[in-house]
Amino acid sequence: MSFIVAIAILVFAGLLSACESKILTHSTTPPTPEAPAETAPSNVEQNLSVATDCATYQKAFELHLDSEAVNCSADFLEVAATGIPDLISEVSEDVPMVGIRSWIQRVLIPYDYQWRIPLSPTWLSEPTEASARGPIAVAVDGVPIFHYERRPDVSTSLDNHEQHNDTVTQGELDQCGGHAGQGEDYHYHYAPVCLMDKHSPDLPIAFCLERCTYLLR
Repeated sequence: MSFIVAIAILVFAGLLSACESKILTHSTTPPTPEAPAETAPSNVEQNLSVATDCATYQKAFELHLDSEAVNCSADFLEVAATGIPDLISEVSEDVPMVGIRSWIQRVLIPYDYQWRIPLSPTWLSEPTEASARGPIAVAVDGVPIFHYERRPDVSTSLDNHEQHNDTVTQGELDQCGGHAGQGEDYHYHYAPVCLMDKHSPDLPIAFCLERCTYLLR
């Protein structure tokens, strides 16, 4: 199931437009945007309703972060986070770095993430592949979501799937789909399912990057 959820993240990544992110001192410069479409592309079967009010986005993050860390501007919801996951689950094993079968144990350290979520995303005219380098989404606890493969130089196209680089099938992830990387930064590689014991199913649980907003319910 975790593999399917990870694939879902990649399929939807790049369908909704306009999101900026800044991680530490590095600011991601998005490519030149395509002309947005007024409606979803014809090959997209899902009929997703996208909220444009900041209160909806804000409420999703405030379930897991301090309210002072979540603020609205005219066009963006701005979120400050340390990247330390908010994994409060009824299952005792649902804690960071527990359940990893083939990964060198590392120690989580806080980072200084500054996320900007657009309040009025629009559809791109065609689906685009998300960059495999760095985060492709951010969960509502402020933790980045990475491509499910461990190699940063691969395309997100399913045609390039290599099982030996798949973090899920290789047992490199904890019970919640994440691990601390070589920079000791904790990040997910598939949907943050452990948040669901505390999160409302009526609110988004993650937002996609690469000039898009992704709502995973």
